[in-house]
Amino acid sequence: LQSRAGRPHMSSVLLAYGSSTRQGRLPNLTTRNMIAEPTATEVEKQLVLLGRPGLEAFVPVGAGPIRGVFQRKGLFDDAAIVPSGQAVYTVSTGAVATALTGEIDGWNRVDMDGGQNVVAAPVDEVRVATGDALYLISAGVVALDPLPDDVGASSIMYNNGLWVAAVSGTGRALIKLPGEAWAALDSVVAEKSPDNLVAVRPLGDLFMLLGAASIEGWQQTGLADPPIRRVSGMTYPV
Repeated sequence: LQSRAGRPHMSSVLLAYGSSTRQGRLPNLTTRNMIAEPTATEVEKQLVLLGRPGLEAFVPVGAGPIRGVFQRKGLFDDAAIVPSGQAVYTVSTGAVATALTGEIDGWNRVDMDGGQNVVAAPVDEVRVATGDALYLISAGVVALDPLPDDVGASSIMYNNGLWVAAVSGTGRALIKLPGEAWAALDSVVAEKSPDNLVAVRPLGDLFMLLGAASIEGWQQTGLADPPIRRVSGMTYPV
């Protein structure tokens, strides 16, 4: 820094404040893992200190890039499913990465969800939508899960035994009933505000068709035909 006289001098930068001291008889706090971020609510200082946990490497997984991470308690012994490059790994809670048999084409990010196939003995499953295709991960094996007419899936969702796949570049969602294969006739489109689907996501016992310009809520009927129906009053513009 330069002084007005043009001579250099040392200047201090305020790195931490506020959270390191407390009023009354409370002991001072040690400022650790704190990041100063701008905020309009702190009129005097214009900064607020936010706590951030310290980060450290958990386990290296493949050659990369990491295309997604899926983990749900109770599935695959609580291990995470991690596509890295075209390979797929499980990562245990003990930081052990294990390569699965089979690969997933492409290098871009993927969309994943998981659940149990309970028609016979319960089997843990994860499906991976790449945009160009859909893959099934089960019993340590990665394999294509072909959709009717060789369409691709941009998003995938599991909801109470039901699988829903968003067909890439369309407003159509395919429905897979427990114990049945994907079928072209088992599909729906947004009814009130049709547009291209971006994603399908669960919301409790409901699920949402997230379109480019609208959001619709749907629910299971408990019937084979139709297996799902739109929830009246749950359509919102984006």
